[in-house]
Formats: sequence, structure tokens, C-alpha cells
Amino acid sequence: MVEFMSLFNSLSESNANRFFQWSPSQHRAVVCFFFLFIGLFCEHAAAAQSDEKTSRWTVVREGTISVYSDAGAETAARTLERVRTMAELFEQFGRPAVLRPVRILVFRRTSEFEQYRPSPISVGFFQSGAEGDWIVFPAAATDRVLLHEFTHLLLNRTTGPLPQWLEEGLAEFFSTTRVQGRFVEFGLPIPEHQRNLRMMPSMPAEELTAARKTGVHYQDPYQASRFYATAWMLVHMLYSEPRYYAHMPAFVQAIDRLSGSDTNILQVFRSTFGVTMDRALGEARDRAIRGNLGTGPNRRIEIDRLSLPPAAAPVAVSALDIASLQADLLLDCGKTSLAAAKYESIIKESERPAVRSASRGYLALAKGANQEAMSSFAAAISEGSTDPRVVLEYAMLIRDAQGRAARDTVTALLEKAVALDPNFAEVLFLLGVRASDRKDFSQAVEYLTKAVAILPRQSSFWHALGFAQAKAGQIDAALRSANRALRAAQTSEQEDMANALLEMEGMAPVPARPPGANVITGAGWENPKGDATVIGQLRALNCEAANGPALVVQTETGTETFSMSNPRKIRIQGANGGSIEWQCGEITPRRVQIEYLRSSRELIGLHFLP
Repeated sequence: MVEFMSLFNSLSESNANRFFQWSPSQHRAVVCFFFLFIGLFCEHAAAAQSDEKTSRWTVVREGTISVYSDAGAETAARTLERVRTMAELFEQFGRPAVLRPVRILVFRRTSEFEQYRPSPISVGFFQSGAEGDWIVFPAAATDRVLLHEFTHLLLNRTTGPLPQWLEEGLAEFFSTTRVQGRFVEFGLPIPEHQRNLRMMPSMPAEELTAARKTGVHYQDPYQASRFYATAWMLVHMLYSEPRYYAHMPAFVQAIDRLSGSDTNILQVFRSTFGVTMDRALGEARDRAIRGNLGTGPNRRIEIDRLSLPPAAAPVAVSALDIASLQADLLLDCGKTSLAAAKYESIIKESERPAVRSASRGYLALAKGANQEAMSSFAAAISEGSTDPRVVLEYAMLIRDAQGRAARDTVTALLEKAVALDPNFAEVLFLLGVRASDRKDFSQAVEYLTKAVAILPRQSSFWHALGFAQAKAGQIDAALRSANRALRAAQTSEQEDMANALLEMEGMAPVPARPPGANVITGAGWENPKGDATVIGQLRALNCEAANGPALVVQTETGTETFSMSNPRKIRIQGANGGSIEWQCGEITPRRVQIEYLRSSRELIGLHFLP
């Protein structure tokens, strides 16, 4: 080809006359080479087009873990091996097996990874999703990034919420995990953190405990370096020094009983370890800078022989399949505009009707066109879609559009979704709530116990479980669930719901009745009481409802309505003296707690919250 190009270049203006002086055989040779070149070029272009259809991506799977990579099959296989080893180790230490799907994406180009990451300084991330969890990072990242994010995944599935410094410190501590023969080592030195601690001040206790995932410590490189180095050095000492690690179980149990107050964390730290957190931070900093990191007995542990069956061979992934996967990831990351662009390309290119219809549904949802989304998801299901997420989305759209009239239809769809994926925690939660609505509290407890086992950091799951347990007479279990709901609360609404559950009648021991107080009051003199509560935002008063006026409230699970057959009998609290003037139509949004009867959806009490 090089010789041909030299010959082809001779057709410059200066050599044109020489070309016309060539013999017929020379002309034929040039023409043959020309068409050979064109043929090779077209073949290369066709191959490139074929690559676009098949993509560079490969996937390797074992059990519930799938690793996708466009950085080569070897990268995917090595990543899967690291993750399987970590999962096996944690199972040996008593952690449950990985049940929900784990999808790991390894991007060959860092620039493409940047479209997905949650912050400008993220070098990898863990994202919990509707049907499973994600770990995402570029191929240039180190193994430590993978193990750090996988630790987040394991913590998310096996513990209640932890203080952010403890969560990240543990992820850094386990990111250096290494298997050496019959032993596994944790907590190896991290030179990057040691260098940073020599160059910058570590964080004081109050600043460290105030760090949140949405704060500056996840956006600014300098603050992030301080935060991660400080969290790592403290956790490393707590797990390495005998006078600290002996008290770690008590510390974690004490944290588990808290609702998340930073001040309480500082108090618990001092009462557990006998020193202030600031003093412990000073000691940990000195250890880290000097390199005197200790060799606690729980940092090198003898293990059973790892019994990892051979993983399946990597297989190619089509461009459309990887686009669909990435669109799901973007949805779970809250990047709906980028997800919409992916779905548009799938609609144009896919030859599978069910995939096109499902993509139209997600695209319509992203645009707020709920009716179109509902029709598209219905079409996808009729065309043979077995995606439980499609079934769930369809069920929720029917519920929002038709309300209680579609109760049986929605329940049947949810049961279909959980049959497709028995570990779909959100569907288990919804089925549990519906069982409570039917007053089938034993069934509700069964569904909700499964849901919290899969996702133990969802406050709404624990609240629903606690309510069902209380109604089933399991008061001790209900109190534990209510406290877990309070600790897991991420919003003021969730916190209020958890507190309301703790205050629910029957949840606390009944005080002894004083002598002479055995007065029996006729039931007709008592105010009616609801058997359910919910917190949400007032939206409207619908005066044209079929069964009379109805209050419209936006809650965590959607828009709900509550009938008001006699507004004057509704108990009202916190509304400027205990009364309110009702007007039909939209209402200025106010946060409220609703007390109602499940059987009739009758509004009994209305408590305006601050």
C-alpha cells in the first residue's frame, strides 16, 4: 500500500505530463490499484459501521454481578474477579450475599465517564437504583477506586445510615484489601492521604461530623482531600489500635440508636472511647504522618479458602443494549435530559418492538407526558417485555391516573413485577403498603421485612414496616422499626412520619390509671379516631368529587385524596387557633400530617406542621 500511495502521489500537477506518457500496462496497474484502494477503504468503512452496531463493549457475568467495559475483555474479567473476591470475603465475615443486581461500567475514555459522575472531582461512584446498584469508573482508575465503591455498596445493603465521615473512612480502609495466601489484609497505608496530611490541616471534629454528601467536601478538591484524609486516618486508628477497636462494636451500636445529630455523635464518641473526638483526631494525625499505623489483629485475618467458580467468558454487547443500559443509569442518577437522548436513539435504531415501546415510555416520562408514557409501557408489556421496571412504571401511572378504582389492577401488576424480580425492593414495599390498606398486616410485615432486608436505609420502608407490626400487635418490633425509620430519615417529612409512628396509640406502654379514674365514657361522646397517618403537602380542595368534598395531598408515594363528609368535625391543629376556612380549588401548599380511616379514606385529623 505504501508503494501504491507513492505511485498515486505522482499524479501531482508537476507529474501530470509523465502520467500521460505511461504505457497502457502502467495505466491498467494504476486503475487496478485505485479500485483496490477504494475497495479496502469501503471495507474499512463497513467494518467501522459494523463496530458502531456491535459496539466496543463486552460484558462478563457471574451470579448477580455484571461488568461492562469498552476497555477490553481483559479489563472486564479482572474487575469481576476483584469484586467477587471482595463479596466472598464479606460473606465469610458474616455479611449477607449480594442479592440485588450489581452492574459495573468501566469506561475506556475518562471524558465519557465524566457525563455520568455526580461531581466534578469524582473518580468513580456508587449509585443505588430502582432494580439494582451501579458502580461506575474509568479504566484509568486504580483498583482502590473499585474496592472503595464496592464497600459503599455493601454498607448500603447491610447497615443503617452511618455518619458520612465513618462511611467514607470505612470505604477508604477497605479499599486496600489484599489477599495473600490464607490471609486477607485490610487497612494498608495510603500514601496519598499521608502526603496530604503533611501538607494541609486535618478537619476538627465539628467540621468532620457536619460533612454531608451534598456539601463542599464533595465539590472542592482541597476540601475533599482534607475530608477523605481525615476520615481515613481516624477510622484507621479506630480499627487498628487495641484501646479503640475493642470498643468499636459498642460505638456502632450506639450510633444505630441515634437519629443522626452531630452533637450526639460527639457525645457518644467520648462516652464510648473515653476521649474527645478532637483528641483522637490529633492522635490519628500523628500516627498517619509518622507512618506508625499499627498492625491490629483485625487487619490481617486468616480466611477459608476462596471458592470462586469460574466466571463465564466475556461476550460482546450491541450498541443498542449498551445505550439502553446507560439510559437506565442516567435515569437512576437523575440525569433525565441525557437519558432522553439515549432513548431517542434507541427508538430510531432498535428492531425490537418491546424495546422501542419501553424507550418511548421513558422518553415520555422525562417530558412529563404521563398519558403517552402509560400507553407506551402498556404496548411494551403486550409486546413481550419482561422488564420489571417497565411493569412498575405502568402500574404507578395507572394508580396516579385512576386512583382507587384501579386498585386490583395495580396490585396484579406489582405482583407480576415482583415475580419477574423477587428482590425488587420498591415493589415489595408497595405491595406491603397495599396489604396494610387491606388490613392484612401479617402479609404486609412479610413483604416489608423483605424490603428492608434488601435496602435497609430507606426510612419509608421502615415506617411502613413499623406501622404494620404495630397493627399486628408486634409492639417491640414496631418500636425498633420506628427508630430505624427516624435514623434513616433524609427529609423533615420522613422524620415527622417516624415521630408520628412512635407516638401512635399502642406504641408506648399505657400509664397506670390513677385511683378513682375508672370512669366509663360512652362511645358517642368520643371524637372519632383514624387508623392511619401520612405526611405531605396540601394541594387543593376538590369540591366536585363524587362522594363530596375531598382534600388533595401530595405525599411521597403520589397524589392522594381524603373525603370530608363533615369538615366541622375534622380535628385541626397548628392552623392559627385551630380553625381554617375551606375554599374550593388550589390551596397554598402547606406541610401537614393527615389522620384518616383506611377503609373509607375519610379525613379525621389535620395537623399543620412547621
